[in-house]
Amino acid sequence: MCPRNFSTRFEVLAKEMEKRGYPRLTLHDLRHSCATLMLEAGVNIKIISSILGHHSAAFTMQTYIQSSETMEQDALEKINKNIDKIFENNP
Repeated sequence: MCPRNFSTRFEVLAKEMEKRGYPRLTLHDLRHSCATLMLEAGVNIKIISSILGHHSAAFTMQTYIQSSETMEQDALEKINKNIDKIFENNP
């Protein structure tokens, strides 16, 4: 499918969804969401950057990746596990 046709079809769908009370979405919004979901799933940032066609992983991180509650909770759990290990090894 030609990218222009895809964009046009997406716009029709987005307008219909908006009429039904859903928030306005753009294809660019979906890129941001996709990048964040891939990171949450454990996909390496270099792979995400390549899929999105970016020149560097740093650009992808700065521009596209948004912290989510899931990622923050996961980070806190990892820290807690490491702290528990320290105390287990040093009674």
